[in-house]
Amino acid sequence: MAAGTEAASQDFCADIDRTNSARNSLDQDQRYHDALDTTIKSRFGYFKWSPDFLQVINKPRWLLFIIAMYFTVASMQVTGLRAVVVRPLERRFNITSTQVGLIVSVNEITASAGSVLFTYFASQGHKGQWLGYGALTFGIGSLLFSTPQFITEKYVYSDLINQSDLCSLSSVLSNTSTGNTCQQKKVYSSDLYTAIFIGAQIIIGLGVSTVYNVSIAYADENVSPKSSPIYVGIINSMAALGPALGFLLGGILLNIYIDWPSTPSGNLTPSDPRWIGAWWLGYVITAILLFLIAIPMLGFPKHLPNYQRYRAERKALSSAKEDVEFKRRLSDFPKALYELLTNKVLMCTIMAFAFEEVNISGLSSFLPKYIDSQFSLGLSTSVLIAGAVTVVGGAGGIIIGGVVMKYLNLYEDKTVKFCALISLIGLFLSLGLLIKCDSPPFAGVNIPYHTNISSNTSTNFFMRVFSYNPLFTANITGNCNLPCHCNEVKYNLICGLDGKSYFSPCHAGCRKRILNSKTNIMEYYDCECINTSDDFQSKEGTLSIPVREAYGGNCQGSCSLSIPFFILLAFIMISTFLNVAPGMQIILRSVPENQNAFAVGLMGTFARLIGGLIGPVIFGVILDHSCSLWDENCNQRGFCWAYHNDTLSLLVFAAMATFKSLKLIAYLLAWHFYPVSQESNKRNCFSDNRLKEKSNTRNISDSPKSKIMLITKVTTV
Repeated sequence: MAAGTEAASQDFCADIDRTNSARNSLDQDQRYHDALDTTIKSRFGYFKWSPDFLQVINKPRWLLFIIAMYFTVASMQVTGLRAVVVRPLERRFNITSTQVGLIVSVNEITASAGSVLFTYFASQGHKGQWLGYGALTFGIGSLLFSTPQFITEKYVYSDLINQSDLCSLSSVLSNTSTGNTCQQKKVYSSDLYTAIFIGAQIIIGLGVSTVYNVSIAYADENVSPKSSPIYVGIINSMAALGPALGFLLGGILLNIYIDWPSTPSGNLTPSDPRWIGAWWLGYVITAILLFLIAIPMLGFPKHLPNYQRYRAERKALSSAKEDVEFKRRLSDFPKALYELLTNKVLMCTIMAFAFEEVNISGLSSFLPKYIDSQFSLGLSTSVLIAGAVTVVGGAGGIIIGGVVMKYLNLYEDKTVKFCALISLIGLFLSLGLLIKCDSPPFAGVNIPYHTNISSNTSTNFFMRVFSYNPLFTANITGNCNLPCHCNEVKYNLICGLDGKSYFSPCHAGCRKRILNSKTNIMEYYDCECINTSDDFQSKEGTLSIPVREAYGGNCQGSCSLSIPFFILLAFIMISTFLNVAPGMQIILRSVPENQNAFAVGLMGTFARLIGGLIGPVIFGVILDHSCSLWDENCNQRGFCWAYHNDTLSLLVFAAMATFKSLKLIAYLLAWHFYPVSQESNKRNCFSDNRLKEKSNTRNISDSPKSKIMLITKVTTV
């Protein structure tokens, strides 16, 4: 009986061993298949095709390279090219600066909405796929933005290309032909082009929302915690390099004729105000680059090899709670949002960022055009200068802000005080925007025909500003050119011997012209409207200009204030970006650590919705309000040919000073609401005690008894 029981027991144990062995075998098989599945999912490839030779790319450094290129191209277009194409768009499609500002602001709206929505879904899914499809979307929007160039007729800088723009005693155009021309032009109105541009900006904004929010998280989770700061720093540095490349590329493209590869007829050159550069080429180039970036981006796996090891390292270093708790908090989103919105220090700081973003987005969108209007440097030169000042000032301000934070040991309320001080300095520096050159004398626009320049120019800046009437309509038709029938003659600026610019040779009453073979400049003779009653001298020493004569182009002034303006503009940029690093520290330290990302995202949303939305529109309205000569086509007002420089500089200064004042007030309120923490008091007390302790230590004698007492005291503490 005992033997049977023992045998049964052995059989039972054997069954258990076999069961455990089978279970272990299944577990090993499961782990093997899981590991194999993970390995397959971590391979670079497309769908189920992941050959070995493609795995060379499946490394963090290649991921960094692709993301950095994506960042560069995105910022190159959104910040750099966007500012370059403002004037070409206005003149080619006959739209106002206000309309351009509206087009630009649409990008910010969709980017803000997309950043909240897409970031959540991307955080739960395949970030590489989101970035790849975002690049494709971005590229499609870029191509769409360039399509108006291909659906309209070629650029004709004069409707009288086959007829003379000289003064003629008989009308060269009939009302019938003019009416037919207007009917044809209604087929493609500016409203159609504006709608296409807005639609393209909506698509571009959706693509942009992924690169700025998802790419850094994707890079961070696929590298070691030790390498992550380096990777993130490199990616962010590309956001500063991109605008510089955008301004540089834009300056080059503006010297290429708009209908490239066609060439302009006649002697039209980039220095001619009628010249329009190939603005669309920049968007085609960026679209091609984005499509090329999307190809490798879509091939990256959800997680690169070694992801699990890096994840374990991050968990060991992190104090954040588990993802399950995050999902629970997500259901409490309204409550979490309410907590941030009622955080006074946080919201004051966020509003400070938003107010400054109004100036940044508004002025940067029109800065090349503003510089060209104020100092007559030419658009391509103005683009390069604007790019240099913006990039150097922006990068310099961010770097200096970080260095100051580190070496001055700014923390808590000291950071808020520092931001308020820099805001005050920036407010005073904005006075530099009042530096400008006088508007060049323009017959029929800012000076009457047959009027001496010196007798008509007021030396009082404010008198000139307040005497300006924004509803004033320039009358470029005078008694001297009335018989010439210049109503249908297009803009062809010439400079008269009297120092005044004229809308065209016809409007100057010129009847003859000769091309100077030495200078390649058209010279005009027998000009009825040019006042030669005084002994005027030509500013062009190489030209021999007889009585009542002019030459093609704008009259060059003697203003030399551009260098002081650029220096002060650089300091304005530095002071603007100097607050970025300390301002971000205020945001991060005014909320619990597990709400840092939410707070930063809220700041970005406010900055885009307030600053990015109204900034371009406000500065566009300012430019239109300062216009002194509109282009009118078929009784419809289009773009602006000339600006009242005094009014323009004063209004730009007023807008910038207003929002800088609001920024200063916001930081002062943040300072007022900033709580004096117990940790700060402990730190101060600890510092005082350490100083006293060091002082007492110096007074202790070197006797053994004193040393024993000191050791006992330190040990007790």
